[in-house]
Amino acid sequence: MTNMNAGLPEITMVLALAASLTSLGIAMTQFLKTRMQMPTSNGAESNIAELIREGEDRLSTMFAMMEEAQQARFDALRSDISSIRAEIDWLTGEQMVEQAINMARNGVSVEEINAELGLSQEVAETLNATRVH
Repeated sequence: MTNMNAGLPEITMVLALAASLTSLGIAMTQFLKTRMQMPTSNGAESNIAELIREGEDRLSTMFAMMEEAQQARFDALRSDISSIRAEIDWLTGEQMVEQAINMARNGVSVEEINAELGLSQEVAETLNATRVH
């Protein structure tokens, strides 16, 4: 099983940070666009437009990196959950079979084993047939 370094609180904090950065980026862009429309001296409009493009490029790169990291964490979390689910299913199945065998050895009927453990009729009959062994 893989070791997860980030839990739900950390992932939530990353998402909140991403939302804050998005809001900040939008506000910055709107401010700079408004500022760009204001009359300026000595041709500063082209400098401001270039700064806006650079800022947008940096934000896009940063968001892409954050999304990749978040996706990697979610993938690792899904993998861990799948592994845990498989282990629980295996343990539960083995315990159920063991309990059914013990019930059959103690003379419990197939119908009672089926009702108690929720096993299929075929499985309960097979386990009951092996009770003498």
